[in-house]
Amino acid sequence: MISIIILLFVSLSIIQFMMNSIQNRKREFGIYILNGGRIVDISKIVLYEIIIYMVVALTVLFAIVNALNIFNLNTTLIIIGLTIVYSFITFLLPYKKIKNFEVKELIKGDE
Repeated sequence: MISIIILLFVSLSIIQFMMNSIQNRKREFGIYILNGGRIVDISKIVLYEIIIYMVVALTVLFAIVNALNIFNLNTTLIIIGLTIVYSFITFLLPYKKIKNFEVKELIKGDE
């Protein structure tokens, strides 16, 4: 039960971090649009950032699991699968925010 609460807290923290990152980078995204980028390309950038965060988290997790000598192939496959699903779920809210941006709003760069 405690692990579910911690997972929810971490999930909300990551989503909030990504939302703030998107808000703070509106001008950068606007410049990207002016240079021929598309909203879909910006969405891909954010998705890749989330994937990088998850890979780093998995690396740390595997280091801890290996140090505690509780390494198991089934557990490893479950963790990798859940991380992939978790990454895409975490991506949904920032993706929705990016899709709702108007090009004019991005170019202007208002907060």
